[in-house]
Amino acid sequence: MIKIAFAGNPNVGKSALINEIAGSSLKVGNWPGVTVEKKEAEFEYKGQTIKLVDLPGVYSLSPYTLEEKITREYIINENPDVVINVVDSTNLDRNLYLTMLLKELGRPMIMALNFMDEFEKLNFKLDIKHFEKHIGMPAIPTSAIKNRGMKELLEKSLEIAKTHKKQTHVKYELRFDGFLEAEFEYKGQTIKLVDLPGV
Repeated sequence: MIKIAFAGNPNVGKSALINEIAGSSLKVGNWPGVTVEKKEAEFEYKGQTIKLVDLPGVYSLSPYTLEEKITREYIINENPDVVINVVDSTNLDRNLYLTMLLKELGRPMIMALNFMDEFEKLNFKLDIKHFEKHIGMPAIPTSAIKNRGMKELLEKSLEIAKTHKKQTHVKYELRFDGFLEAEFEYKGQTIKLVDLPGV
């Protein structure tokens, strides 16, 4: 089984992406011992069982809320094969703090640049190849409403999952160190990937 976890801020469209990829509605339950909803979908694809897990929407991974604790502990303890970081492409700079924290956990990652249809309606520009080099992971433009990028997101997830399982050790530190320093062109201006006080 290939386990793929979807992580991101609240209201970035994680559930809608999962529904489109799986072709069915999410099963909704609760995480063990708490009232926070647990959403997941399971399906067969090219002879493999794929499990998609919709982690609670969070802004941080500090264990101060149940949602943050669940997200952090799932990624650390359940070892998903891939973490898909879903971001709102129209407010990308606000989403990247969580991206940095997710990278620090050391799991293979992909970024889903969601709401890309809205991004393009606003005539915003983003050099995705250049952006990928700075964030150290593939970035796939997606839109659940337009069914855009669903196959690409799934195929890239499976490719990364298989590659990672063959590797005995993966270094993330160098890419993470550079993450704080990187800048890129977004909406016609240069911004830092993560703009933190004192950084």
